[in-house]
Amino acid sequence: MPRRSVKRSHTVFKDDFNSWNPSNYKQDVTAWGGGNGEFQVYTPEAANTFVRNGVLYLKPTFLIDNANFTNYQMYHGRMDLNCNKWSFNFIIAIWMLPRDWSYGGWPRSGEIDLMESRGNSYAGAGGVNHGVNEVSSTLHWGPDSGQNRYYKTHAEKYVLMNSVLTEYLSPETDTYVDNQEILRVNTPSEGFWRWGGFGGTSPWHAHNAPFDKPFQLILNVAVGGAFFPDSWHYNSPKPWHGGQHPMRDFWEKRGDWQNSWHGDDIALQVDYVEMIQQ
Repeated sequence: MPRRSVKRSHTVFKDDFNSWNPSNYKQDVTAWGGGNGEFQVYTPEAANTFVRNGVLYLKPTFLIDNANFTNYQMYHGRMDLNCNKWSFNFIIAIWMLPRDWSYGGWPRSGEIDLMESRGNSYAGAGGVNHGVNEVSSTLHWGPDSGQNRYYKTHAEKYVLMNSVLTEYLSPETDTYVDNQEILRVNTPSEGFWRWGGFGGTSPWHAHNAPFDKPFQLILNVAVGGAFFPDSWHYNSPKPWHGGQHPMRDFWEKRGDWQNSWHGDDIALQVDYVEMIQQ
């Protein structure tokens, strides 16, 4: 009798965060705003990335919490990225970028946003609350940033999240949060290039391209930027509105939002990470 094929899977990486092993991760040191004009600065400070009782904390802190900075230096000093990370209202992001960028720069090689959520208790537009309990998942893809067809592979759902967030990407490109499906994307029969309606010759020769190459997991907390439209209504007045110095405006209006910060509760807390390959 012929043998029956059996799907097998194995864990390729798992971290329960019983201790912190920085060699397992690459910690960014950058003031780049993620392409969205975000405010944060990332550095590998122990106050921002630490493990406690089997949980990884990614905690934003203020620049002036660092002994090397005063309020005067906030305006007139020079920032050395070896000092602290500073943040304010935040965005939680669990996402993936290509390991090798085989098809070229963003978004030609793709981006997988497993879960994004605003930290505000209320971020309203059209009677819908897009705050902390709204979770979105998105695939970004296209020949250039002006032809990103993310809107064809985007979904969001209001989720009453538990204290422990579970999330994974399935082989069919599905994302789940607390066992609730957020996004399902089946590879188009004609491939992503034709489905996107792009002209010219496709750089993607595999059927599932650009999502057929290895991706790497990213865990981060971002702050401010275009993810918070001016036209929306928030639990406190939005402290910046475009202009030439949105970060300064945000900081100077901290009296409007700083009382919503409560110790380690402001951190992204990760119970474990596990990657399973079939």
